Amino acid sequence: MTRSTCPVCGNPLVWDYRDGFVVCSGCGLVVENIIEEARGGFEEEEGLPARRRRPVKRVVSENYSVNMRLYKMAEKRVRNKPWLTVDYNAVLSTKRFVKTIMSKASIEAVENIEANGYWEDVRNGLKLIEELNPALLSRSERGKYALAYMLSVKVRTGKTPGPEDVAKVFNISGTNYRRLYNIVKNLAPKIQPPQAHGQALTH
Repeated sequence: MTRSTCPVCGNPLVWDYRDGFVVCSGCGLVVENIIEEARGGFEEEEGLPARRRRPVKRVVSENYSVNMRLYKMAEKRVRNKPWLTVDYNAVLSTKRFVKTIMSKASIEAVENIEANGYWEDVRNGLKLIEELNPALLSRSERGKYALAYMLSVKVRTGKTPGPEDVAKVFNISGTNYRRLYNIVKNLAPKIQPPQAHGQALTH
């Protein structure tokens, strides 16, 4: 067997050690049974009883075993944590857990950013934060993006976005907004005006 992706949904295949199947990590389709069952019967040409075969394990790519280990590790990390979700396709494709486990609130924030066209300000803000205080990037995805957006808009327009817009789009509370507002208030004076800092905002 050489196929490595599901013929139905295209997600990576994994090797289920316990049941002996190659299954899809996305839709759960059983693509192939790793064990060939014993067969009996008669040879068609000679009319003699066919020799009963032992179960034969097919040669399975090492990639399947690696994928299965990653799949189980990811599943364990979010077990009993309904507020978290795993991008299994990203885990199995990159073989890493970086940015593959996110809270549902952060996923909603990312979707809202896309829907409102805020990514340019978010990316510009992230660059500014990285220059001024990289430690602030250790926040949750939605908190980090909200801070970046607020800082970028503040530098670009001189005004900080209001709590209603930020709280709704980035899925954060009013308390978190006030904390981010104070951070922006402290960081903004350290940044050159938009005219002089244009390159940092457009590159």
